[in-house]
Amino acid sequence: MAKQSTRSTPEFKRQMVALVRAGRDPASLVKEFDLMAWAIALWVRQDGPEELTRLRRENRRLKEQRDILSKAAAWFARENDPSARSSRSPLCQCDLELLPTANCSLICTFCRTGVV
Repeated sequence: MAKQSTRSTPEFKRQMVALVRAGRDPASLVKEFDLMAWAIALWVRQDGPEELTRLRRENRRLKEQRDILSKAAAWFARENDPSARSSRSPLCQCDLELLPTANCSLICTFCRTGVV
């Protein structure tokens, strides 16, 4: 007599795929859960593209985070490096950055002096 087919839930299918990906032998799952071997193989194949898409999305997100952190670290390193001040605005006597005014001269907003 032919085996009566039963429909497996999506959660059950995901669990079977996870077991196969974790190293379980599909043949042992067939015996243990009374499944058809082709069904497990099909579920594993169908899960592949979705997992690949998810991994690519996660990889892209992680690369973006890495780039942001790398740029932030470089920015903080420049800000804290006293030798890098020459590339920034000139300083007045009070060691504050000078700001350009409307007539393009540099003036300190604290002591109101120009470039020394």
